[in-house]
Amino acid sequence: MKKWIKVAISILVIAISFFSGWFYESIKNLDLFYSRGEYSLPSSIVVEQESSDGLYNAQILYEDSSKAFYLAVHKRDGTRLIVDSNFVPGAGYHEPLFKMCWDKNNKNVYITIDHDFGEGKLKFVFSLSELKLSKVN
Repeated sequence: MKKWIKVAISILVIAISFFSGWFYESIKNLDLFYSRGEYSLPSSIVVEQESSDGLYNAQILYEDSSKAFYLAVHKRDGTRLIVDSNFVPGAGYHEPLFKMCWDKNNKNVYITIDHDFGEGKLKFVFSLSELKLSKVN
């Protein structure tokens, strides 16, 4: 009987060690809890483009304290989705210039970013059906 208690305690100690290590690494890598430091909702609209059917409005927003750009998509019913992704380069020869357009089905937003006087433009597509921002080559 004592042998089973020792085995159970050993298994319990191993499990606690494993999960506490996983928990520590998750907090350290900030993937368990969302923490971005100083952050407030972006208030400045840099560029916006409404879909041809008028159901959606895409915007590039600028947040002053973090000096970051965000993509926001509004539905006519008031639903707002902000993509928290650092897709705009922080350093360039000039402030980034944005161009946005919708595809003919109003399901994808195409974003072009010029940050280097026309050289190496960055192109992205945001898919409403997948709710995903992807880089286009």
